[in-house]
Amino acid sequence: MSRNFILTILVVILLASCSGGSPKKVAKHYLDEIGSEDYEGAKDYCTEDTKKLMDMYISLSKLQPDTISKSLNFKITNEKIEGDTAYVYYKVSGSDIEQMLVLKNIDGEWKVAASKDSMGQVDEYMDFGGTNTDTSSANSVEQEQEDTLR
Repeated sequence: MSRNFILTILVVILLASCSGGSPKKVAKHYLDEIGSEDYEGAKDYCTEDTKKLMDMYISLSKLQPDTISKSLNFKITNEKIEGDTAYVYYKVSGSDIEQMLVLKNIDGEWKVAASKDSMGQVDEYMDFGGTNTDTSSANSVEQEQEDTLR
C-alpha cells in the first residue's frame, strides 16, 4: 500500500473520531453534565440557539431562592436517527417517565437542540432540551386545573 493511502485512511479515522460521536453518546455526555449541575459543561454539547436558551435559564434560576441540589442519573433507553435529526429517549433514575432529547447534526457533529417549550420542563426534571413523552401525567394536571377552576 502506498504511504498516501495509509495517511488518508488515518486522517479519515481521526476526523470521524472527532465528530462528537453518535447521538446517543452526545446525549449521555450532555445528561451527565446536567445531572452534575455543570450547565456550562453541558453547553459544549448544544447548538448555538440552545446555548442561548441555557444562558437565559441559568440567569433566571439565579434569581430563585437556593434549593437543595442533588445529583441526577439518567438512563438512555432508545435512539432514533432520521437524516440530520436524532431522537434520544431516556429516563431520570427513580422515574418511569420517558423523555426525549432532539439532536441535530451540524457540520458533522451531533448537538442537543432544545426549544423554549422543552426548556420549560427544566425546573421539574433539571432537563435542558428534554421533552416528556408521557402525556398522561400532563393531561391529568390539566384536568385537575380545570376541575379547580369550576
